[in-house]
Amino acid sequence: MKLTEMRPQPENNTTTLSSANFFNWKEAGSLGVPIRPFGDFVRRYLHFVTVTKADGQQVIRPISCIDFDYNSPEVIPQKNDCPLDEVYELQLEGKVHSDLPFCSFAEPPASWGKDAKIQKYSFSASVNAINRAKQNGTTDLECIEIVSFKQSAWNRVLLIAGVDGNSAFSAGDPTDPDTGFDLLCMYHADRPGIQRYELQAGRQASPLSDEEKAVIQETVNLDEYYKVLTRDEIIETLTNIYEGDSGSSSSTSSSGTGDVAGMMKQADSSLAGSFS
Repeated sequence: MKLTEMRPQPENNTTTLSSANFFNWKEAGSLGVPIRPFGDFVRRYLHFVTVTKADGQQVIRPISCIDFDYNSPEVIPQKNDCPLDEVYELQLEGKVHSDLPFCSFAEPPASWGKDAKIQKYSFSASVNAINRAKQNGTTDLECIEIVSFKQSAWNRVLLIAGVDGNSAFSAGDPTDPDTGFDLLCMYHADRPGIQRYELQAGRQASPLSDEEKAVIQETVNLDEYYKVLTRDEIIETLTNIYEGDSGSSSSTSSSGTGDVAGMMKQADSSLAGSFS
């Protein structure tokens, strides 16, 4: 789905969102890092589930919740009997899931306060982008990053693009190959909550060069990367992780990167500890 067909996410699925991905917002700091997004955004509500393997090792794996319709202008709930929703509800009751007894959700850190609740899922809108700070005049896969936007930052992207608003005050679609532009991503550690994330649109278009167009053909297919599995596939994937299998069947890609499993491992590590 194109950016111009999407709409701001309603507040009925309130969560504390994750900034987990290859692009690190916190490292961008208050001066910011310019990125050039390209391709389609992929929106997901992600479960971050802990698998305690047979040998005692714990692995945190992001899994797309299947109880949402991701093809609608607004991501809306739909009943598909997501097993991880069931794991969550049973955990609140002090019970375990019959098919996934080795899966659980992390308890909130003490810094969140005594009334903090276990996080069920996190909204994320992700896009491939060129990190201009790493480009240094030459485009290669090292400067291509997956950038994820929490709900507040995502709504800002839509506002900049003029989605469902006054187009006379918009800059247009930043992902367009010819008329798109850079976004300056800033993170203000001294501000509270969602105010930490700030976005500014570039003042002029930054058309993708022939070199950039050639390189981005090799980037990760985000629809495949954040593939929405069936109920049985979720159970099979997590069971394979528990038994020692990498669960690679759910992280393959037709993008031609050749090392999606390795990229998934890196992304999982960053996703695991970045709730804020």
